[in-house]
Amino acid sequence: MQKKYLILTLTDITKQRQHIEALHIQTLKTLMAEDERVRSIRETLLGAIHQIQMPMNQIMAAEQILLHKNDEKNTHLINILQQIQKSGKVAVATMQECIPEIYHSAEIPVNLNQILHEVLLLEAQNLLTHNIDVQWRPLANLPNILGSENRLRILFKQLIDNAIAAMIQCENPDKQLSICTQTEDDLLHVRIADSGNGIPSDKRTKIFEPFYTTNKGSNTAGMGLVIAKEIVNQHHGLIDIDSEIEQGCCFQLSFPLHKSSRSEVTHV
Repeated sequence: MQKKYLILTLTDITKQRQHIEALHIQTLKTLMAEDERVRSIRETLLGAIHQIQMPMNQIMAAEQILLHKNDEKNTHLINILQQIQKSGKVAVATMQECIPEIYHSAEIPVNLNQILHEVLLLEAQNLLTHNIDVQWRPLANLPNILGSENRLRILFKQLIDNAIAAMIQCENPDKQLSICTQTEDDLLHVRIADSGNGIPSDKRTKIFEPFYTTNKGSNTAGMGLVIAKEIVNQHHGLIDIDSEIEQGCCFQLSFPLHKSSRSEVTHV
């Protein structure tokens, strides 16, 4: 009687997986570095335009006052003010033409747990350097949202960078970064909390304004949270600060679930 045998072979692919993951992270770093370069140029040019536009508005107001007085003695001064405005508009238009375009990738079903995991890997060295404890609580079987993977990475990297910067400035030695995902009805929620000094209640309405920053010692132009809010809006979401948190700062984000994923996922 002929016997049949089954041969099983096992191959340790741990190193292969680590190598693939390392290549993936390196690719993400390259993409993010290019985006940081473009964003830096955009912030610089937008900041310069903003600085030019403010006195230009004052000059325009002064011109209108002089025109309203209808005094011939002011004709020469009005001509000078108009020439200044003309030169200013040319300068602003020239700088606007130099602002690099942001590449918008196609919207696809995206798992935010994966995006957040990738951003945490990108920030690993920064977190370790500053002894920041990360509490990562992803919801299992998280449904997808429809969006741009790279833009969402930019969004969460900006928020986590802000959290790290806040904790570095804080004297509290117990530095904690807490990130969790959850769902409720047709929405997906993300909470990113830090143990920094927090944002005073009277400044919370201003943090999403262009060129406003609470970090006076940084080299940022105050556009980070503006960009973050812009990305959230592009994904039809909402971003706000939890006003009930006692210490630190907690950003709350909500996104509509991708329709096809609502019936496919069992919430746990």
